[in-house]
Amino acid sequence: MVASSGVEIVRRFIEAIDRGDSEGAFELVSPGAICVIPGSLPLRQSQSASDYAEVLGGVRRAFPSGLRWRIRETMVNGTTVIAVVDESGVHVSGKPYVNQHCLLFRVKEQVIVQIDDHFDTLALFKIWLPQGAMAAVSWS
Repeated sequence: MVASSGVEIVRRFIEAIDRGDSEGAFELVSPGAICVIPGSLPLRQSQSASDYAEVLGGVRRAFPSGLRWRIRETMVNGTTVIAVVDESGVHVSGKPYVNQHCLLFRVKEQVIVQIDDHFDTLALFKIWLPQGAMAAVSWS
């Protein structure tokens, strides 16, 4: 087997997510990996790889025509790979959805051992909530 670089492993992970191939994506992730979605909205903060796969799968099911993940840029520093990803799709409600992720991956021994997924969680929640529900949310 030819050793893959960290950026190649990350690229394969994102391409699998783009295809809707969660199983293929998470074959590249250590079962003990830590996955973090920072922010204050009610998404799981720090979670296992299987929980993160479940979150991504749940989101993807709400976009029946697909949820595209397109790599805009990658940066590498040692075992750390940062990928800027443009995400888009049409929600089951018919609403268009566009977001951008900045994903920080740590890759060791040919597997992803950590994923920090920074994105606009509010943009995701706006499409998920019923029309007018955002006005009822208390922001204090």
